[in-house]
Amino acid sequence: MILLTGAFAISACDMIDENDRFKDVDLDIDSSKRVLLEDFTGQECVNCPAAAQIAANLKSVYKENLILVSIHAGSFSRPTLRTPEGTEYDSKFHPQEMGYPAGMINRTSFGGTLVFTNPDTWNVYVMEELKKEVFVDFTMKAMYDADNMTVQVSAEFISEQPLSNVNFQLWLTESKIIAPQKSVNPDGSVATIKDYEHNHVLRGAVNGTWGEAVHLLGGQTTEYLSPEYTLNKKWVAENMEVIGFIYNTSNNEVLQCLEIPLIKAEH
Repeated sequence: MILLTGAFAISACDMIDENDRFKDVDLDIDSSKRVLLEDFTGQECVNCPAAAQIAANLKSVYKENLILVSIHAGSFSRPTLRTPEGTEYDSKFHPQEMGYPAGMINRTSFGGTLVFTNPDTWNVYVMEELKKEVFVDFTMKAMYDADNMTVQVSAEFISEQPLSNVNFQLWLTESKIIAPQKSVNPDGSVATIKDYEHNHVLRGAVNGTWGEAVHLLGGQTTEYLSPEYTLNKKWVAENMEVIGFIYNTSNNEVLQCLEIPLIKAEH
């Protein structure tokens, strides 16, 4: 177990004073538990930069225990950052119908709600997920061929119990993308930030939009090797990450996730 100490957002449906939004609290969690936060967003969404900042604040506290991905989809998105996969996720989970920005935490329903449009509440559900017991975990290795701009990902799973109704999903994300983004000024007017930095942007799915089925035996290691995936030549591999997660196919809930750099840093 580890003890995380930092500034955590506390919020509900009521308005919260800016000075009270973040409080120093202690949270005792399993160091191997990781949570996936999917932020549905778009370059035309004026409130999305504020949501991205809240997600970044949470990441600075939870570090590797929180994995962020920004999914550009729907009418608020532009083709340059939109993906076919993101469009399918939008069609299945309907975040745009709820209103952007929209976040899902481990694709878990809390009180009958799956998509949360108030970013100030995201931390509440992140903490709830971090408290859950870890019964399946995995490691990953990315094998990147710079000459051909291809990648394959290997993984090793270990589960305390047999799991047969789960899929393993692999994504590629890219950060440090400089592209326009609409935002709202303090006076309520709308502005376009021409040199906005977009981070954790979903670029594609290595092993299909919904991943591939894996059959895990209790107490035994299961090995996996992904298909070979070719990167777009416009992507900057040095700014990319591989995100993997195991989810229950009956309800889409994420059981465990992990993020590694596409290119391993040289020491």
